[in-house]
Amino acid sequence: MCNCTTTSRDDTNIPDWQAQNIDLRWVSDHLGIGAYALNTFKKDTVLGEYLGELVPGYFLPVEGSGGDRYSYNVTNAEDKTVAFVDALRMGNWTRFVNQSSDPNAACDTQRVGRELKHVVMATKHIKKGEQGPSDKGRKAKKKKKKKKKKKKKKKKKKKKKKRV
Repeated sequence: MCNCTTTSRDDTNIPDWQAQNIDLRWVSDHLGIGAYALNTFKKDTVLGEYLGELVPGYFLPVEGSGGDRYSYNVTNAEDKTVAFVDALRMGNWTRFVNQSSDPNAACDTQRVGRELKHVVMATKHIKKGEQGPSDKGRKAKKKKKKKKKKKKKKKKKKKKKKRV
């Protein structure tokens, strides 16, 4: 039987919940601070709400500039960025969930009553002591797809060269 932690969405923003379930530790100069699980979490568990300053989309920082490090895009039905949540100067522990090519958590937008909430959700079973790396929304997925396309193009070029 799994001794996993399950939570209601409201409980994850309480400092006591964070202190009992999440440990913030220095990872490296490149990654900075990371969020580590103090308990085991089941897949699809909401770990916390991604909080920060809500900024209009026309102020969106250039991707890769460093200004986008703590941001989460808010998109409309056409997948156009209309705003973003900037957690660089304010927010909660969820801003320290680092990105990964093999994430065990992801940012998701969910409706709670009349409000949209941006939450960090476990996409895999997270064991006690594991860092909670995320794809932080669609940006990481798009980057992965671009990298795969580039690799496929390179392989095709190499195959063509070999045939000559």
